[in-house]
Amino acid sequence: MTGSSRLTCLISHAASSLRWASNEQAFGACSYQLGKFLVPVRGNRTSATSEGIDVSDLGGRSSGSSETNFIGASSDDSCYREYDQDDGPEDRDDHQHKCDRTLGRVLRSSNAAELAAVHFFQGYSQSLRGRVDAQFFAAQEAEAADSVRQLLPRYRVRPSLAQGPLSLACFALGAAAAVAPPRLGLAVIGAVGDALSEHYNEQLRQINEGGAAREAADVRQAMRSLRDVPRIPEGAPPTPDLVSVLQQGLTSSGNGSGPSASSIMSAVGGAVQEWGPEGTAGALVKAGARVALEVAARL
Repeated sequence: MTGSSRLTCLISHAASSLRWASNEQAFGACSYQLGKFLVPVRGNRTSATSEGIDVSDLGGRSSGSSETNFIGASSDDSCYREYDQDDGPEDRDDHQHKCDRTLGRVLRSSNAAELAAVHFFQGYSQSLRGRVDAQFFAAQEAEAADSVRQLLPRYRVRPSLAQGPLSLACFALGAAAAVAPPRLGLAVIGAVGDALSEHYNEQLRQINEGGAAREAADVRQAMRSLRDVPRIPEGAPPTPDLVSVLQQGLTSSGNGSGPSASSIMSAVGGAVQEWGPEGTAGALVKAGARVALEVAARL
């Protein structure tokens, strides 16, 4: 190779390195700016970043008797990454596979959740014939379920195998809530509303972490809309969180303060005495819904 050819090759290599460094620096700055928005927030925030990532994906709910903080922030920047010519086919395939898997779980569980909500309020409405509020909730959930159902064929996602049994159980639960004492019935309805709002917040977090926030903007918007549906009637008591109580019991047993079973039972027993019948019923419904929807996402 001649001296001039070698010099030309070195210049070309240096220019390529500078372009790569500039791209990395620009991406780092962009990630830093976006990272400032990815912090725990409380309530429903509606301001949007310049990249179209709405921080309302990360925070609370608009319905319900108590405000809950849900953290959707993630240190994984893959959900904001733009794939370019420097990325190999394997990187793009892995990213697409991760997005498809995330969307499958999100849509399967959310479709099952909405059908369960439809049947819950149908059972509630049929046991309270003539109640305008019961009919309103039933019609509202039917419309919301249609919006999710239309997304399944678009993303080639099959329905969950658990949605049939879950819908049947929720219909019976809605009928039971209708004939229960008023405050107990309101506690059950409030627990269902809380469970659904938490579920859709969790789906938004999974969409962001799974890298599908940009590729499936319609799914993200649907999850936000479903989360913000007002499902909790006025007067419903706050729903306690049984899962957090169980976690505290496990933490106590892990610290060596006592046997695992006795620590958990002691924590649950104290919580039940504090909550009363309505709070206990709501906590059980909310925890059961969380488990059921997790199963629906996997089946």
